[in-house]
Amino acid sequence: MSADFEDVLRIGVNDGVALSDITSIGFAPNGNVLIGDFAVQSGLRVLVVDLAGDVVAEFGRRGEGPGEFRGIVLQLFSLADGRVAIPDKGQGAYHVFGPDGELQRMVRMLRGASGNQLGADALAGADELRELVPDRTGNLFSRVAKVTETAFDTTTMVVAITEREGPREVQRLLLDGDEVSYTPVVSGWVPPGAGTPRVIELGFGDTEAGSSGNAPIAFLPKLLFTGLPDGGIAYSDSSAYAIKIAGSDGVLERVLRRRLPERPVTLRLRRAYRQWREDRIKEETDEALADLGRDMLERTEYYPHIPPVDDLKATWDGTLWCSALPPTGSRGRRTRTRALCRSE
Repeated sequence: MSADFEDVLRIGVNDGVALSDITSIGFAPNGNVLIGDFAVQSGLRVLVVDLAGDVVAEFGRRGEGPGEFRGIVLQLFSLADGRVAIPDKGQGAYHVFGPDGELQRMVRMLRGASGNQLGADALAGADELRELVPDRTGNLFSRVAKVTETAFDTTTMVVAITEREGPREVQRLLLDGDEVSYTPVVSGWVPPGAGTPRVIELGFGDTEAGSSGNAPIAFLPKLLFTGLPDGGIAYSDSSAYAIKIAGSDGVLERVLRRRLPERPVTLRLRRAYRQWREDRIKEETDEALADLGRDMLERTEYYPHIPPVDDLKATWDGTLWCSALPPTGSRGRRTRTRALCRSE
């Protein structure tokens, strides 16, 4: 089956705008497209494009002052009231811009959350990598996707990096104060093997890299979540097709189910997954990191079957879209299918 795609919007055709490095795209409630052109050489900026493809606003720039981006910026989030929230790793804060592109406030991140400025102790400490989505009430849904703890042994010249999945809990990240605050919303099922730590050791000089601890688990069911128009949340935390709908208070209201045939992780799928991973490892230019990747691949374990839901997103009107891994089980290419549900 071949796909026939129709151009819906062309950007920069009428005004000759050159885009450098698009790392994030959002859609404002009025239909405008927000483009994060966050390449360092382009000055770190956000473009606002209307339905005709014309750039109607531009804001943000590289710098160290309020509303200026410092270092690497990768994400932007369009909020239901038209504001735009942008986490800035260098500033250790969230920039909150109004619909007109004017800075409204900067909200400090908590210490230890990903996005904090790294100082002289960058090789020692803990860091959280958070997954964020708009919650449609002017804030964000947030989950600690990964926790990384780093320790540096000056005697052996080895950096030990301990990684583990964060708690399977979705929180509401509030942007109405000088510093972010969190309130719990929903908790998901924890499959066997989730959250167990893995240690990666990186040596300097003649010290070799290696990994230890629990083996990575391929095809482990994810905790997926997306915001709904009424402030509620849709999430999937199962190895079956069961999308849960909760209200803004986190109380479960209903579960959308479909009976789908189970896809066991066969020997053929394991081989296809290994081949995909090996191809990725070959692209690594650092030989020590490539060896580390091979070591982790050799120790990889496999969940018994492929979860039917691999991604979950909601449109502004509440339509839910799901994606599933293709029959090969490879994460390199995805087939997107529409879920048979609409939240009201």
